[in-house]
Amino acid sequence: LTVVKTTTGYILGGYASLPWTSAGEHINGTNSFQYFLTNAQNKTLKLMNTDPAHGPWCHRLYGPTWGHGGSLQIADNSNLETSDNHVRIKSYESLPNGLSGAAAGDWLLGNNSFTVADIEVFQVS
Repeated sequence: LTVVKTTTGYILGGYASLPWTSAGEHINGTNSFQYFLTNAQNKTLKLMNTDPAHGPWCHRLYGPTWGHGGSLQIADNSNLETSDNHVRIKSYESLPNGLSGAAAGDWLLGNNSFTVADIEVFQVS
């Protein structure tokens, strides 16, 4: 379970049901999800994976990342201002208003890119 606080104060993250690796591949996304506890819309959202083949992405050069094309991506050096941290809803449920891709990130965060203020990763058993 990953919990991220952005420099704008939003709380978001995701859950992977399988262990992370550094293999450079997606792990099965069954039961994985992304969540947005606080965001620009003041709506708490949980988005389940809809494409198990594009579940969480495991790579040694990235932080926790979910979905095809980095649906929710936390990059290396995520505390630096970078467009490599982004929300682009793909491989997960669309937002209630039907938005996906970068437009979903813009709607949720006011900008699909963000800077990490704090991040915690927990093992859930």
